Amino acid sequence: MKRLVILLALLLVFPAAFAGNGGDNCRNINAHATLVGEGPACEFNSTTYDYCYIQKVRGNLNGSWVSYVMDDWYVILESLGVQTPPEAGESWYNRELEVFTTKHGMVWGESQFVFDIRGFGLGGPAIPTMVTGGTGFYEDAYGWITAIYTDGTLSNWRIYGRVCGPNFEE
Repeated sequence: MKRLVILLALLLVFPAAFAGNGGDNCRNINAHATLVGEGPACEFNSTTYDYCYIQKVRGNLNGSWVSYVMDDWYVILESLGVQTPPEAGESWYNRELEVFTTKHGMVWGESQFVFDIRGFGLGGPAIPTMVTGGTGFYEDAYGWITAIYTDGTLSNWRIYGRVCGPNFEE
């Protein structure tokens, strides 16, 4: 039920990500990722990021997934004066650059999400990424990819989505 609510919310907020664009075709994403490493000072496209998480991906987005983070891209909402429910625990805002690398090219986008720390024990959070481009097969790609963690360790993720572009066959 929780996944259905997330997908319906994405449909309402980002309808263009689900629509075709002049003959472009789309592919549904269904994969699983496992955390294999993390560390400071990682680089992508000549930009050095403060931290990154590296996941191995299996499924129809087979390869790797790296989340790139800058120090000022996450904050506890209460520290900004944002009121949150007293029972919410710590509520965070996060922003990440998500890059999926496959043998056919790379696909990337940015994710921004707010989560309640209690969600880590309940099968959440979901990390929505709006796809903004890529290389190779994924050049001019658009759409969305959502990663939902499946345990309390942040080491295992289910990945769903719909990616479209001119290089995709029907």
